[in-house]
Amino acid sequence: TANPRQLRQQLRYCSNALHLFSYASHWKQSCKILAKVGQLAWHSCSSVSVASDAAEMLRRSGTIHLMHGRTRAAQRMFDEAQRLFRRAKVPGNANSAALLKTLGFVRGSAGRLSDEMRYYRRAQAVYQAAGAMQTVGFAGLLQGMGICLVEAGRYDDAWGLHEEAQALYAE
Repeated sequence: TANPRQLRQQLRYCSNALHLFSYASHWKQSCKILAKVGQLAWHSCSSVSVASDAAEMLRRSGTIHLMHGRTRAAQRMFDEAQRLFRRAKVPGNANSAALLKTLGFVRGSAGRLSDEMRYYRRAQAVYQAAGAMQTVGFAGLLQGMGICLVEAGRYDDAWGLHEEAQALYAE
């Protein structure tokens, strides 16, 4: 088993490669890297920081699957990221909040607005507990919540969240 420092370096390599391959539409290369991410994730729980990085990689991998219309594969990645966070007993942090935000988006895309908002509220609580309410990630969460409220016909509430998100982006 590699030490946590080596694992984090490998995860960062995978992250950079996934980013490049997914935007360059090299789907087969992305799939190969996804397999490597999965292997690393299983060996990463000796360190909370490595487990968090691995779970974030799985979330990003799931997002790439979504970009290619592979919802079931994306959900498997998201489920694995959740299991990794639980198994490693990772306390709430921005990575776990991002995962909850992504799960909310997936539910909303399926027309399940109440589930979408439930995940967004959980993500909001994690961002608050982590002290990460002045981040771009939190601003994105507010925008997602606002879109969900628009779809539910709650325009005034949505506008307030939009303004709050814009203020964060301006900082």
